[in-house]
Amino acid sequence: MSNVNLTQGGVHVSSENIFTTVSGAHRKVTDMYTTVSGVHRRIPLSSYDPILDNNTWEQINAASQSGLRPWAIGSIKTEDATTGVTPKIWTLVGYGHDDLADGSGKAGMTFITADTTNNYQRMNTSSTNVGGYNSSYLRVTVIPNTLFPAIPEELQTIIKPVTKLCTIGNLSVDTSAYIFEDLWVPSLIELGISGVANDGESYEYYIGNESRIKYARGTTSGTARPYWTRTSAIYAGQFHTITVSGSGGAGTRPAANVTTQFVALGMCI
Repeated sequence: MSNVNLTQGGVHVSSENIFTTVSGAHRKVTDMYTTVSGVHRRIPLSSYDPILDNNTWEQINAASQSGLRPWAIGSIKTEDATTGVTPKIWTLVGYGHDDLADGSGKAGMTFITADTTNNYQRMNTSSTNVGGYNSSYLRVTVIPNTLFPAIPEELQTIIKPVTKLCTIGNLSVDTSAYIFEDLWVPSLIELGISGVANDGESYEYYIGNESRIKYARGTTSGTARPYWTRTSAIYAGQFHTITVSGSGGAGTRPAANVTTQFVALGMCI
């Protein structure tokens, strides 16, 4: 009966040798169960490493679907791919934060990349923000046709579509109807910058400018990279960004700018 390793509160389960007695027989326990929102869910033993980056996406998804919260906010999961256009370092930014698009409840975990795309991306092909992020070239064309296909298939299959609010643009920061997203660009308020628009709610990871700084694809240090948010500005043809100064604060850029802005992505599982 050795090798029992349960953390406080039963959050992390890593035991390989838990035994029980059934009808006089000594048997090894292979599964445990928990109740999440009234639903009885199976927790396979020995399924999760306490270090997020040591787990596969399949293991992370299993933890999420079981309603578990095994890893600290701010933990990272790095993709193995060495080439490609998409960011590859995913930061766990929240638990139970986003509404699933099918109306069945909350997504278990939310991730936003700590790095950016490896090349510049424009928000629109012309300097307009009419229709906001919902109608943007980045959302309608670049993400589904270029960025989503470039992430690993293992990850594509477990992403859960969620509902997101976005501003309507055209000199307004009013929000429009919800949109349904697989991969999405975070808003200012989701990145912890309030007072501009109500297009979402802040994730607990973002508590200051430093937490918003992102770097070149595959790195978590070096030269900070400016990147888009999905929050349109009150200025004609512009969207809010996280600034080129690398301070992690907010700025604005023309939507058709193609020489300075990168993209950070969010997803839920």
